[in-house]
Amino acid sequence: MIEMEKRILAECLRYMILAAQRQGARMLEELLKPQGLTGSHYEVIRVLAKSEPLTLKELGAQLVCESGSPSRLITHMVSHGLVERCRSKGDGRAVELALTPKAKELAVHLEELEVGFCDQLASLLSDEDLQQLTTLFGKLLSPMPVAEPLRRRGLL
Repeated sequence: MIEMEKRILAECLRYMILAAQRQGARMLEELLKPQGLTGSHYEVIRVLAKSEPLTLKELGAQLVCESGSPSRLITHMVSHGLVERCRSKGDGRAVELALTPKAKELAVHLEELEVGFCDQLASLLSDEDLQQLTTLFGKLLSPMPVAEPLRRRGLL
């Protein structure tokens, strides 16, 4: 393949990834709107539901939605009664984050939404195509820093 063709294909890929990300974000936001949540809130709830309690640093290392520290996001979620800060049992100086009972209830409902969302996405491709696309995206993202949260969550 000549360099020009490769460059054109890479540009097409870049825009296809951007379009897929935007469409996925729109679809997710529509599902979350009735709960008054954003995609970032949703991701925090999902991560904490599987791994709580976590320190802010530990949580940030598993989030794709936020780069750097998610402190403002967490402050917002604390003020809305979704996340609580508590002293670590192992290290009294450390503060850990956990879901409130309200958020734990919400997490069950969000899990149902996630299943439907993933089923809808999976229905667009054959099983083989879904496997190939996942493998190729894994290869594409693997050497990049953005892959770290995916690895920590067992998604890559």
